Amino acid sequence: MGLDPEAARNLRNLILEIKKEGKTILLTTHYMFEADELSDFVAIINKGKIVDLDNPENLKKNLDIERNITVSSKKISETFIDQIKNLFSCQVIKEITEDGLIKLYFSLRKKDDAISKIIQLASNENIILENITLSEPTLEDVFIKETGKKFTEAEAV
Repeated sequence: MGLDPEAARNLRNLILEIKKEGKTILLTTHYMFEADELSDFVAIINKGKIVDLDNPENLKKNLDIERNITVSSKKISETFIDQIKNLFSCQVIKEITEDGLIKLYFSLRKKDDAISKIIQLASNENIILENITLSEPTLEDVFIKETGKKFTEAEAV
């Protein structure tokens, strides 16, 4: 929107109020978080043609990209790490923070109940997990996949 943060927030709130009244709004934006927050349907346009059209949730859900997972615990066994590697066919990066927390980082192509599988593996190894974080695809990821460009590249053309 090119507005200062307060004005942009006020405009988004106004759009949501108008939307609640059942009115249709045509919004064009390069800010994918706005499209995600405000839209019932999103059209991804590349070189003047619609290359994808759906609601934001479906656009993101159907995207086949890697999702990053972070697992944190005070105690993680090498067996647990090996089980993650084997179950998800992925590489695992291990980091020990200054306060002794162990963090594992890895990526998956599909979610496929990954969180519940990780919890089950941890339970089997008597590992208490402090935190599990799963990154979800964004509409910006959808745009890049559909157009092959980031916004800065698209605008430069």
